[in-house]
Amino acid sequence: MLSLDEKNPALTLALDFLKSTQNQDGGWSTAPSEGKSDWSSGPALFALRTTSRRLADSKSASACERGAHFLAEMPAEFYSAGARIILGALQGVKAIEEAPRGWPWSRDCFHWVEPTSYNLYALKIPQWSNNKNREFVQLIDRANKYLLQNTCSVGGWNHGSHLALGVNLPPYIVTTAEALLALQDMSTHNEIGKAFDFLGAHTEAFKAGQTKSAMALAWLTLTFHAFGKDSQKSLAALISSQNPDGSFGPNMMVTALASMALATEDGINPFKMLPDKTTPDSKKTDGPQQPLTPSD
Repeated sequence: MLSLDEKNPALTLALDFLKSTQNQDGGWSTAPSEGKSDWSSGPALFALRTTSRRLADSKSASACERGAHFLAEMPAEFYSAGARIILGALQGVKAIEEAPRGWPWSRDCFHWVEPTSYNLYALKIPQWSNNKNREFVQLIDRANKYLLQNTCSVGGWNHGSHLALGVNLPPYIVTTAEALLALQDMSTHNEIGKAFDFLGAHTEAFKAGQTKSAMALAWLTLTFHAFGKDSQKSLAALISSQNPDGSFGPNMMVTALASMALATEDGINPFKMLPDKTTPDSKKTDGPQQPLTPSD
């Protein structure tokens, strides 16, 4: 859906399909009737919001609202109610409420970089109105903190924790690009610069062939473009990996990502956050953008 042109008749059909497969709790399963709502909810909501706006489909507002509330309820608290009361007494209630917290792949599990990034796309892109909603502002702020506090020592992101058994874990190109796209509104933060330093270095990740992956090249191109950086090198490498039939391998998701990366040549990038037109430049901060209220 994110990669299709507005004139493509499949786009409307896909939008209707997505709305029809939304679960009662507001989320989505990996496939219809395939169990509980999971990490697919973030990408589904991102695609739903983006497509309904492009097609001026006001009928999707209710589905978007339900999806946003599902994401708000999905992160797990790792301490019991009693433990939170004790921690609140020791550290202050505000510290507990604002502690870093990302999203899990499925409900009640530990949080990870990729689902956290996907869900931030859904809540930040495209831009929602500047109508303050404390629940979503806090939700996004905690997720931003989780990503920024879990970077690897050399910059960039691993799949989850940056440290295990006292050993610094290596970052990966795909997860780093995904997290960067989720943190475009934090572009002046020191960890963002370190992440781009990693992407531009000749590291073990590069030597391991990650830059030869169509998926990695697509994410890199989308990320460089979103941040206004030169993406020609990754784009050229991506084009050279295209198959004669137009695909970029047997995985439909990778071909869709590659298609979006190719469209950046025309200035089109569904992952790019647009400037906040409602806030004067003099009043902008490096903090999280105000998310939309789900009904917008």
